[in-house]
Amino acid sequence: MIIKDRKIKYLLLLTILFFCRLSAEEKNYCIDSIRSINYSHIWQSYQDEILGYIGDDFQRFRIRFLSIEQDKTDKTKYNVTGKTKVKNIICDFEGIIIVKEVRLYYGDQTCNTGKKKAVLSGSYIFKEDSTRTNSGILEGKFTSYIYWKADNVFFNDLARWYDDSYHNNQFEGKWTNYSSGKSKKCNWGVDRIPDSKELDNGSAEFYPNLKYKNNGWSSYPDGSSDKYEEELKNDRKKWW
Repeated sequence: MIIKDRKIKYLLLLTILFFCRLSAEEKNYCIDSIRSINYSHIWQSYQDEILGYIGDDFQRFRIRFLSIEQDKTDKTKYNVTGKTKVKNIICDFEGIIIVKEVRLYYGDQTCNTGKKKAVLSGSYIFKEDSTRTNSGILEGKFTSYIYWKADNVFFNDLARWYDDSYHNNQFEGKWTNYSSGKSKKCNWGVDRIPDSKELDNGSAEFYPNLKYKNNGWSSYPDGSSDKYEEELKNDRKKWW
């Protein structure tokens, strides 16, 4: 009887391992097959809501993507052009974004609405115009949150209106000066900035620490004024 029970348990274990392997293979297949989907519109979403900083003094950093095109040969590669702004210095840049992984949220699907959530991650390198003063190279890693519905891919803003910690398109890396070769931390993202605990004093939304107000954040509204929307619009007026 004991031997029979052991055989049953053994067969049950083999069955579980078999289906786990099939499940893992299926997941890997899905991930590999969707890396080549065109995600260019994801990084161009909510650009007015991008916040960023450069250096240990949290100097405000602005960035605008002007064009993002999927490479015709390598579908995981995207050719990018845009502009950056630090203080009064505006630089053109060209570069690439590489999608390295698409990770699915298997345990957190909104089945009733037909939406499937996922995370894009990869690397980027943007080269500023070397003829400009204080220009350099931006490089690092990114994370973007997306979802599918009816075979279409969308920027994941599902929780943006009620989640105080909401963030997306998180770019984290460094900027290296062409002339000196010295590097500074340089991060940006939609609504929140990665690794910005000392800078971000906001609870319900981002708000810069007053300690760094004079480092490019003086125009950022604090929410106490009746003209908050007007101040916010002025802070985000076109500079590119």
